[in-house]
Amino acid sequence: MNEFDESKHPRDKDGKFTDKISKISKTGKDKKKFRENFRIFLKKLKEKSKQGGATSGANNGAYDDDADRQEAEKRYEKIRSDKKDIYKVSKHSGVSLEKVRIAKEHLFFEKHQLSDGYRTFHALPEIADCWERLVSGKGIQVQDRILVLHEYLESQYMRQGMTYDEAHAKANLKYNWQQYYK
Repeated sequence: MNEFDESKHPRDKDGKFTDKISKISKTGKDKKKFRENFRIFLKKLKEKSKQGGATSGANNGAYDDDADRQEAEKRYEKIRSDKKDIYKVSKHSGVSLEKVRIAKEHLFFEKHQLSDGYRTFHALPEIADCWERLVSGKGIQVQDRILVLHEYLESQYMRQGMTYDEAHAKANLKYNWQQYYK
């Protein structure tokens, strides 16, 4: 796993981390290309879903064994019960308190319409690892901050009416957390 390298992340004029990782040109040609690429990406994602592939950090329910699932669930319960973690995550990630709060609600509390029903996301050890590093401020890695930004953006797309798969795919175009766990 890569250690978090502050020099690779943009900061604003006050030295705080900024969400502006890259700027996309706003020309009509670029928008058209983006829409076409996104359409193709969604088509491939739907095909993969029909074949039974996992498509998200939500997990398709597969664990190495029942003990892994139970351990991940315990860690999620601890995260859910922590009322002060959003302050620490915000401080250590450079992401605003409001975005961290929304990401936590989306990731750990809200129910979503997923391929196996209307429910909260399956607990994943990798997500718990990221969240716990951000809370402690120790061993923070690039993907930890990306997770928070991905979940925040995904939640915003879903509030606009996108399905989970659509929102997840679109959020991955900007903040692809899963690329670190292949």
